[in-house]
Amino acid sequence: MAIGDYEQIVQQMCEHVGIDDWWNAVNTQHVTVDGTVVGLIYTEDIDPPSILLCIDLGAIDEGFDSPKYRTILELNMLLAKGQSGYFGIQPTRELCI
Repeated sequence: MAIGDYEQIVQQMCEHVGIDDWWNAVNTQHVTVDGTVVGLIYTEDIDPPSILLCIDLGAIDEGFDSPKYRTILELNMLLAKGQSGYFGIQPTRELCI
């Protein structure tokens, strides 16, 4: 995917969900939809160049030993078997994404 394709996809997505400032979404690679931050990260680091979709799932208040963390790690193992999704921790705010 070329950067121009990324810009067009973000513009169309923003128009679809009613976000007027699509150019800001392209520049920041983030939008907020119904109060939820969504990262639309363009990367050429993988082949083919792609959009990584990161959705803020919020904090897990119970800490790293929480059953919720165990669940997302188990899901990551299942998703690694040919799927292209995974869960992670946003490092600066320690939110599940």
